Amino acid sequence: MVTQSYSSAHPLCHNDERAALLQFKHSLSLRKFARVDPFAYPKVASWKLQRNSDCYKWDRVECHQDTGHVIGLELASSCLYCSIDSNSSLFDFVHLQTLNLAYNHFNYYQIPSEIARLSMLSTLNLSSSAFYGHIPSAEISRLSKLVSFDLSGNTDAAYSIRFLKLEKPGLRSLIQNLTNLKELDMSRVDINSQVPENLANLTSLRSLALEDCDLSGEFPIAIFHLPSLEILNVADKENFTGSLPEFHGISPLKVLILSTTNFSGVLPYSIGNLSSLNMLVMFACHFSGYLPASLKNLTILRLLDLDSNQFIGPIPIFESLSQLSQLSLAGNKFDGGDMFWLAGVFLSLKKFSQLQLSNTIFLTNNRTYGTLPSQIKDTSPFWLGALPKLKVLVLQSNKLYGAIKGPQRNEDFPMLQIIDLSNNGFMHELLAFSGPIPKGKQFDTFLNYSYMGNLAICGKPLLMRCGDPGTTQPLTAEEDDDSEFPSGVDWVAICLGLGSALVVGLIGG
Repeated sequence: MVTQSYSSAHPLCHNDERAALLQFKHSLSLRKFARVDPFAYPKVASWKLQRNSDCYKWDRVECHQDTGHVIGLELASSCLYCSIDSNSSLFDFVHLQTLNLAYNHFNYYQIPSEIARLSMLSTLNLSSSAFYGHIPSAEISRLSKLVSFDLSGNTDAAYSIRFLKLEKPGLRSLIQNLTNLKELDMSRVDINSQVPENLANLTSLRSLALEDCDLSGEFPIAIFHLPSLEILNVADKENFTGSLPEFHGISPLKVLILSTTNFSGVLPYSIGNLSSLNMLVMFACHFSGYLPASLKNLTILRLLDLDSNQFIGPIPIFESLSQLSQLSLAGNKFDGGDMFWLAGVFLSLKKFSQLQLSNTIFLTNNRTYGTLPSQIKDTSPFWLGALPKLKVLVLQSNKLYGAIKGPQRNEDFPMLQIIDLSNNGFMHELLAFSGPIPKGKQFDTFLNYSYMGNLAICGKPLLMRCGDPGTTQPLTAEEDDDSEFPSGVDWVAICLGLGSALVVGLIGG
């Protein structure tokens, strides 16, 4: 958002630029469906010639304090539905420093090569605006003053179609003159090449996002060591390889996302030196070995996702990760022998309850053995009820066994919505449910097999109709004084799955 600051002595807008703004406005069509942002509105509607109104007062138009030249057009989420051709008056604003056209719809037209005329640009944002075709890389590379450049999100997400394509000589040529870049986001642009080594020459770079660009080859190690890099997102495909370097000294890295790539090797112990890291996402890679104990040094980490790798051994105790809100360790080969190491993990997480641990814990498809302890004394996982923000707990496809018991206190699991313990070796069913299946919300998404093992329930999607002989009415949470489930939740789906009987517990809040 542009904050306009001007005094009574602010120079008037230049006549030719005022005329160019009005001409640009009249070339645009405004369509409500072109907006993605619910707060979008047509900014250009205020551009009118009126008495005592000059263009420096028009919505999202910024003029230079001294010269009066138009230097900024912040038109993101402006309900624009049109094309911008080579004759557009937009390219007459040769003093323009900021151009933001994100979250509009430019009708699948190419980015005009005349963009090179805006040689003073420091910020260019054309993201999520339905531009299509080849990127004029030679022309954009002349915009040597660019500090922030964003072409991300020009896709049809439903069909995984990338609208923009970067032709050879590709990214190397595009960035060779953009040495002032601090932010580069080309996510979901069809780059289809290797990541060039000269990206490591962008020493001012703070944010680099190349997600789903069909990258190939090996990721240059030197990019990890860029002195100002805070965000690195190169989630892509399996033909994109790499490994993590040693991290020595202080690093400003806050977000590291390498998902669905062919990155491999071990997590170096020195990853614990990334003390500014708050998001580490490496699901569906090929990392292996033990998780380093130094992960405990990442004390401001909020999201840790190491799903679907080849990690082995025990999981470190995360008691120092007081900000952690999402943890996913599914699909690895952890093998702790007995369950004391897992109890340690969860007991450490329990300390986070007063620090807003929330959302999801995933530990599926691992090799964990033993009973699920409650304070390491009995056979139930419901001691996790002390986590007040916990919504989803998934421990499916392990080798857990023993009896399952309900929560011991009424205040346990105040936010829980889903618990999945399927594909284990539990020996006892949880509860037997009877009566009609509730309608609406998540219940309408459950299929027949979700209710297997509950012979006394009726209603859609089952063939058993309610009212048939043998069906009874279900107890509500208030009526069932012996209920072992939290009464305050909207719904709870409890799946024990294969290895015992499949039981889905249904509780109306």
